[in-house]
Amino acid sequence: MTSKPDTKTLRQQIRFVKATDGVQLAWAQSGRGPTLVKAANWLTHLEYELRSPVWRHWLEFLSKNFRLVRYDERGCGMSGWEPKTLTLDQWSADLGSVIDAAQPEGKVILLGISQGAAASVHYALQHPDRVAGLLLYGARAAVDVEALLPALRVPTLVIHARDDEVIPAVEGRILAAGIPGAEFVELDSRNHILLEHEPAWNRFQEAVLSFLRPDRSADQTVFASLSEREREVLALIADGLNNTDIAARLDISEKTVRNHTSNLFDKLGVWSRAQAIVFARDHGFRD
Repeated sequence: MTSKPDTKTLRQQIRFVKATDGVQLAWAQSGRGPTLVKAANWLTHLEYELRSPVWRHWLEFLSKNFRLVRYDERGCGMSGWEPKTLTLDQWSADLGSVIDAAQPEGKVILLGISQGAAASVHYALQHPDRVAGLLLYGARAAVDVEALLPALRVPTLVIHARDDEVIPAVEGRILAAGIPGAEFVELDSRNHILLEHEPAWNRFQEAVLSFLRPDRSADQTVFASLSEREREVLALIADGLNNTDIAARLDISEKTVRNHTSNLFDKLGVWSRAQAIVFARDHGFRD
């Protein structure tokens, strides 16, 4: 299990901007790097999320690798509680208002989680010249945008939990199939929002960085979660040694080797030695 992030290290700046219809929107920025804008999803709070066991690891990861911009949806959190209008057009306009207020240098990356995916797709369709990439997680292909998906010309990664109990994975497949050239990644999880302790969270991070930040190696995310001993065991597995040989090499018992192997498999999200070897090779693992 990865260590708990220290929310004291995450600094954010909260500001306000008026939407096109006058509703006040609260938005925040944290981290450095390419600007990634998270479209609002239902029931957010910019301050409470820093302490939330559901969201804080998301914020830590995104802020570590990007300039993260996010905002409370109208009617939620620190934004205006009298939303006036709740339509896809207005949600997309709100996203645009926050992007304008953030004044990014160049194009932005859009992150659409659950309900936020529709606004992200809608905005990308209207402003392809302002969007560098589209990341959609746990999303549904909303009726209002599904017919327009073939017109989307933005690099897109669609990620969905295989057994998502809120939005079935088939919705993610439909979305990915409708967007030209979209990449699809299916994670082994039942959670609609990934929790920090589950192996799927490590796979999510690796997939995102491989797609959006190829300059950041997997060693900074997935492999960084391995203990020193687990890294040693993985290196010997990659060299083709069995448990008996590894135990002798490291002067530990075979039971201890099996325990370390099981732990590193969980962290890497693999299920066999062969998969671990391929994963280590493909992602440039070095002991």
